[in-house]
Amino acid sequence: KQIHLAKGENGVLELTGFLLTSVPPAIKTLVNVSYIKMDMNRLRDFPPSLRVLTKLEKLELNENSFQSLPEEIATFPNLTSVSLSYNEFLVWPEPISACTRLTELDFAHNAIKEIPKSVRTLTLLVTLCMTGNEIEKVSEGIGECLNLKKLYLGENVIARLPDSLGNLTRLTTLDLSSNSLSTLPLQVAMLTNLEDLQIQENKFSVTEEAVPGLGLMGMIKYFQSCAMAQFTKKIALNVMGMSEIPPDILQYSQLTNISIMGNKLTQLPEIFGQNLQHLKCHKSRCPT
Repeated sequence: KQIHLAKGENGVLELTGFLLTSVPPAIKTLVNVSYIKMDMNRLRDFPPSLRVLTKLEKLELNENSFQSLPEEIATFPNLTSVSLSYNEFLVWPEPISACTRLTELDFAHNAIKEIPKSVRTLTLLVTLCMTGNEIEKVSEGIGECLNLKKLYLGENVIARLPDSLGNLTRLTTLDLSSNSLSTLPLQVAMLTNLEDLQIQENKFSVTEEAVPGLGLMGMIKYFQSCAMAQFTKKIALNVMGMSEIPPDILQYSQLTNISIMGNKLTQLPEIFGQNLQHLKCHKSRCPT
């Protein structure tokens, strides 16, 4: 009955929540299917009957029991979207890296530990979701996915981001929440199109609680300013609502130019005075 219905619904086949352990061979006769949705089943192996569906564009196999993918998944010439969240992947399935036409890829809530170099082949990706895995390492290969606009890496154990992240200048959404990051690299400051940056629940010494008045957007501006200060010896922390200087700014003892206009500061740490040449604190309360 479900197969019969699928024929008349614009190329969509939905078999969700049937607890299937295999897929009926008759599905291979649905040659015009472009969207398959088989969530909430018990599939462990990629169904052989799907391999002949050459018009397939979107594949959703969420909440199954997949641990691997066959090389044949790369033979779908029109496949642009794959969603395999809530499965049992322990490693990134390498055959997915051969699906070079993908624009959307979702491996959320598996147990993958690394985004490998081979991700660089997915140059058309616009959205990559890896939320809720066990990722420790993101390879430099991510920096070759130049069309990425949305990158979700929240709820992992990432302690360091690759420098190549700065290549992803089209990013509008970057979720790094709930990881083990203690700082953000300079490259984040290069992502000028970001509209949504999630960095809460990491190991930053600077938090909204630690620095009253900073706020989440202030934290983003702060990290970007600190990243640039490593190279320019200048830092601008203007209009962030700060009532005190964040503690880890003390590492920048070579600063020559500081601008803290429009804050609520009443004093500066003495270490700022060692090489300081220019200080702008208009509308702040700190002594000049």
